[in-house]
Amino acid sequence: LLKHYEEIRKVGQEDRPGIVHRLDKETSGLLIIPRTTRAHGIFGDLFKDRGVHKTYLALVQGHPGKEGTIDLPISRDTVPIKMTHKNPHGKPAITHYTVLEYFDNAALVELKPVTGRTHQLRVHCAAIGHPIIGDPVYGTPSKLIQRQALHAHKIAFTFDGKEYSFTSELPADFKKAYEMLAAFHKKNS
Repeated sequence: LLKHYEEIRKVGQEDRPGIVHRLDKETSGLLIIPRTTRAHGIFGDLFKDRGVHKTYLALVQGHPGKEGTIDLPISRDTVPIKMTHKNPHGKPAITHYTVLEYFDNAALVELKPVTGRTHQLRVHCAAIGHPIIGDPVYGTPSKLIQRQALHAHKIAFTFDGKEYSFTSELPADFKKAYEMLAAFHKKNS
């Protein structure tokens, strides 16, 4: 980004120019990167005040209930790269979910985080017994996809009095995993 938008170099923290939120490593999809200090401040407040609405798509193992809310706190685990939902003194974390499609032993799920904790969606899905397919930290690697099947699909917010909404199509690897699950399910139905 700095190559194309030099002005970002002076926005936000020096070691993270322009960054106001993030996606987990190996998660695809939309990311907001403000190009001015003013916008960076506004988006920082929007994220803090939950004014940015994010929708993710995930392929999960098993069949979760058709819809629900996962309300489990999240904190650091004793394993350095992991987070956990098992500490009752963790930070509050809430995720709403809706199953969009069931397959033989998997589901396509829409996830809407209310909070924005580290690894929140991955931890919450695993906590209810339906880890994200391909997640090597909270589930198991998969032959269907070489990363966790998690995609930041939509993002919506109001900026300077105007409503914005953006959508990111599924990347090729996620789409291929989805199509393989759908084809296998159709064959076995």
